[in-house]
Amino acid sequence: MSESVKTHTTHHVELAASTAYGNSFDAIYVGVSGNIDIIVGGVTAGYDNVPVGLHSLSGDGIAASTTADTMVLMSW
Repeated sequence: MSESVKTHTTHHVELAASTAYGNSFDAIYVGVSGNIDIIVGGVTAGYDNVPVGLHSLSGDGIAASTTADTMVLMSW
């Protein structure tokens, strides 16, 4: 049985200064390292110096204060 994986690529520069990118996700691939602020249940959790690679972080969105770039959000 194969699972369907949905992906969406985003750049932090696409985020409005006071809004959050609002796609929920189950994992995230980071293409350019930096800080990631993940919104989970209305609360922001910050991760500093996230390296390039695939991470098993999940959340309801990415805050505009994120400095990491070229992220692929994955959900299944």
